[in-house]
Amino acid sequence: MAFREIWKKYRPGNYLRELSVVILGIFITLTATNYFSGQSRKKEYRQLIEMVQDELRANKRAIDNSISTMEIQLDKISFLYRHRDNLAVIPADTLEKYQYVFYWLEVPKFTDHTLEVLKYSSAIHYNKDIRIIRDIMEAYDNVGMCETYIGMFYDSKQEYIDRIVLETDRMATAIVGKLQAEYSSRAVVDFLNTTYPSDLIEECRVCSAKIGEIIGRLEKKYPPKKLRRR
Repeated sequence: MAFREIWKKYRPGNYLRELSVVILGIFITLTATNYFSGQSRKKEYRQLIEMVQDELRANKRAIDNSISTMEIQLDKISFLYRHRDNLAVIPADTLEKYQYVFYWLEVPKFTDHTLEVLKYSSAIHYNKDIRIIRDIMEAYDNVGMCETYIGMFYDSKQEYIDRIVLETDRMATAIVGKLQAEYSSRAVVDFLNTTYPSDLIEECRVCSAKIGEIIGRLEKKYPPKKLRRR
């Protein structure tokens, strides 16, 4: 059978055209799928970075509040110690506020939930700048260090509280009498004479500053939505 007759009978050109259409359709489908998948990962990554910023800002606020609280405690404890022999002349409402200052043990709660989500998200592979991930890890490391320092501050304080309880007469009921007994305790003197609490506060302040710098770099590269609308 002549080639021309075979061509007319079986029409291979039609099969080639149909095959080309199928191949082109598959190519377009795969291309579109990859594109929309990439866009989805890009959007997910962006959302995670913004959630990281929110979590770091919340942690930094908690750290800064703790620093302020610890400084206030040291200041009030020092004030009561200096005036321990003249507490009766201090306004009653001031004594009312200060009487439990040595017993404040306000350990804040920090979170790293978003960091854990980011670690296991496939969207992290969308990031092309390894410095961003390094900065995020460093920021959370500093949050962890602050949590440790604050815990050490209150653990140290608890040791002095235990000593005060042992060294003073807890039977006193009047505020003045109770405070005079407590602030005549050697434990208070030792607490105020050590630089340990102040050193821990300073370490927290350094960590907070580092976290703030990293948040600033993240915001510069990934501005929060409310800033982008302006």
